[in-house]
Parts: sequence; structure tokens; C-alpha cells
Amino acid sequence: MTIQKKDVEIMKGGYFLDNGTEIDPASVPIPLLCMSCLKNNDAKEEIPCMLNRIDQMKEIQNGEMFCCFAYEPIDPSVNKQQIFDEMEKYLIKKNSK
Repeated sequence: MTIQKKDVEIMKGGYFLDNGTEIDPASVPIPLLCMSCLKNNDAKEEIPCMLNRIDQMKEIQNGEMFCCFAYEPIDPSVNKQQIFDEMEKYLIKKNSK
């Protein structure tokens, strides 16, 4: 069997919502938490970070808490566990509605 060009679906790179809508990465807000994270400018973390931001884009735009349990603070004096505890409390409250 020979595969012809017309039979091959070409995958387009980028970010897409579940409904197929393409997202311009420049339109995705960067939360303050990300600005203080070691992973923010790490090329290896770009895709997972962007997917997390896209997933919470409405919450970010509505001023709600942005949650990221992969957060690694730039400042070693930041109490990461305290931040995670606040995220967990927020999510429990939000999901119990």
C-alpha cells in the first residue's frame, strides 16, 4: 500500500482549545506567580507552562487565583509550601460550589 500525500493529515503546530480554536500565545496573560517562578524563562518548560495558563485563562482574566503546583520560586526565602496550601484551599472551596 502506498501512502499518498492527500491521505496524510498535516499537523499544524501551536496551541488550541478543545473546540479547535487556535490560541495566540501572546494573548495568554502571564500571572504574577509565573513572573516569580524559575521555570518562567526555561525553554523546556514553555509548553507545560503555556498549557496551564491556557487552561486557566478565564480565571486569570477574571482576577481569580492562578494555581500551579509545579511552581519553583526564584527567591529561596519564599515559602513554597504555604503557597501550595493556599492554592489547595482555594481549589477545594471553588470545586465545592
